Amino acid sequence: MRDDHRGKVRRPRLLILDDDASTGGRIQEIALSMHIDAVQTMSPKAFFELVQTWTPDLIVLNPEMPQVDGGELIDRLASNGCGAGLIFTGGSGQRHLEAAEDAARAHGLSIAGVLPRPLVASTARDLLIKSAAAAGLSEAAPKAPKQAPQAMQALADDLRQALADGAIRIVCQPRIHCHSGVLIGFEALARWRHPERGVVDPEIFIPLAEKHGLIDELTGQVADQAFQWLAGFTAPETIRHCGDIAPGRVSLTLNISACSLDKPLLFQQLVQRCRDLRLEPGRIVLELTESRAMQDADTIVDTLSRLHRNGFDLTVDHVGAGHLSIAGLVRLPCSEIKIDRRVVVDAAESAESRAIIRSLVALGHSLGVRLAAGGVGNADTLDFLREMECDFAQGDHIAPPLEPNAVMDWFIERERGREMDRLAALYALHLLDTPADHRFDRITRLCRQLFGVPTALISLVDQDRQWFKSRSGLNTRETPRTVSFCSHAIQQADPLVVSDTRQDPRFRDNPLVSGPPGIRFYAGQPLSLPGGERLGTLCLIDYVPRRLTADDLGQLAILAGLAEQEVLASRADNAQDNGICDHDTLLARTDSALTLCTQLDLQAIAIRVRPDSRDLASAGQRGQSPELIAAFERLLADTLEVADVIGWLDEEQLLAVILGADRYTATEALTRLAEAMDRWNRSRDQDVPVVECLLSAERLPTNRQLCAIDALRCASLLAETRVSS
Repeated sequence: MRDDHRGKVRRPRLLILDDDASTGGRIQEIALSMHIDAVQTMSPKAFFELVQTWTPDLIVLNPEMPQVDGGELIDRLASNGCGAGLIFTGGSGQRHLEAAEDAARAHGLSIAGVLPRPLVASTARDLLIKSAAAAGLSEAAPKAPKQAPQAMQALADDLRQALADGAIRIVCQPRIHCHSGVLIGFEALARWRHPERGVVDPEIFIPLAEKHGLIDELTGQVADQAFQWLAGFTAPETIRHCGDIAPGRVSLTLNISACSLDKPLLFQQLVQRCRDLRLEPGRIVLELTESRAMQDADTIVDTLSRLHRNGFDLTVDHVGAGHLSIAGLVRLPCSEIKIDRRVVVDAAESAESRAIIRSLVALGHSLGVRLAAGGVGNADTLDFLREMECDFAQGDHIAPPLEPNAVMDWFIERERGREMDRLAALYALHLLDTPADHRFDRITRLCRQLFGVPTALISLVDQDRQWFKSRSGLNTRETPRTVSFCSHAIQQADPLVVSDTRQDPRFRDNPLVSGPPGIRFYAGQPLSLPGGERLGTLCLIDYVPRRLTADDLGQLAILAGLAEQEVLASRADNAQDNGICDHDTLLARTDSALTLCTQLDLQAIAIRVRPDSRDLASAGQRGQSPELIAAFERLLADTLEVADVIGWLDEEQLLAVILGADRYTATEALTRLAEAMDRWNRSRDQDVPVVECLLSAERLPTNRQLCAIDALRCASLLAETRVSS
């Protein structure tokens, strides 16, 4: 306590200057709960007037105010002889705050500390306590030590009454898939608006609930509200009302206190509530704070294992704060780990934070668990998380916590914007309504071969239709988007697999299911650009029900990745119109084909075509008879349409690579090519040189990546024939 100018004892004073009213308000609430008088302002003019007239003991200062330069703020405080302890806060990262701290210290100002963002209430409280003690403000009046426990007891009584009155409400913060931006779920957060104190910070009332035995009731009330809301948000009537812009299978994250893990009744109630609302437990993610996960590891692992067996997904929050060892993390039966938001908030500026995130993502993926990041405050941080292949993200940059009745409006507005961006990206590729392309056709042919389905498609979802860039086993070029399965697939992060369309309420009345062609099975893997825009899908269709294994889905993802590479290559490709590649493109595509064979456990066959006529070879070298070379290339492209790659290996020979081929396929292709060349030679005028070619088929090794020329040298000869007129 301090004496005022009249000798009366007064409480410590905190002055807050921040253009972020929300953050400043939270700091003010925390201070008031600690019996510190606090005033918040966003006006630099009002701030300096209060510095002079109110004489604060502590100042929380954002040096990144848009209205005034941070250096100017420090200069004016120093020139005014300010003796308050300064606490710097802001959103540009730890390094910027430390730079402001150094500048203030150089001006002779008193430094109390740095408060990074996003704001963590416990961190703010600890810093205020430490700062007050350092400034001699902790010497309270005689009754002060007794007042704090009494005040907290009163607040606990108020919390008990709030629970009885149903005054604890929820807000929902969206979570997205980092790469695609697809909405994957929400985190349900408890909020308490006290009739006198205003909004009470969760980091104040949740520990209070744990201490006074109210946490299970609090968790139950939050779960009841959140489950009820989720059931309504994804109800069939809601989806029908939204039309094309409809939420998919979103999840809900519910925070669980470690104090509740030995209370089986709470979790029995959660399971029953899911049953009552027909919610799959797998859509509920139970989140446990990392520091508490290690307080009683043996009991927690046993309890979490039972919850996992009941179908709930589990996540551990605050990973990266230093509490949990790798060995401890491996023991926990979690399907997701959440990176501490204090690490994430500095990712755009701090090399240390980026290194921590990079290591955690690698660790999580090596353990087979998904990675989530909270506290995403800007686009640069989200871009970095996407680059690191972090799975999920949430934070104010994506959306702040929303009132439940505001979520659908937010979702529809966001999806409309994403759809406009998606269509703009699709149109910029100039792929719609273009001729068939062997590069895409080879992928759908491979799909039919690998999965044994009658139809495989590369579908591009336009504004009102889906158009097929490649259609193996289907004659139709396009269908209306209203009946498209792919329009559903691009709205979710994972592949859309419908094992039996007649059993799925979303599709059983679809005219493509109830009428011809009678689709019974669909699997669609979304195709995305590097920025996450969904173009369409690589999809499999069958007319009988079927299922895909995890290995099948892995192979489908690999082939979809190949299709995405071809989409990008189509923007600046040097292959000719007839599909014959030049030397460099041939080597790159052959290397890629061998990698794909290794991933899919396929055999590759190479057919080498060497024109044995000096006339044709010399014509190519001298740049003469271009029509002869063009006709020769068209013959090869038309006859070897099953080839996945075909191009000039050097000036005298071409190479065609067929994936998934066997000896019979190679021999058949050679025979067909030999007959076609014989007919072509006989049809030429006498003035046109006769072409003689040496043809050979060779098996390419798939156990390692090799360039085409090396692969040919170590390949075993399968067949050889000579064609002449």
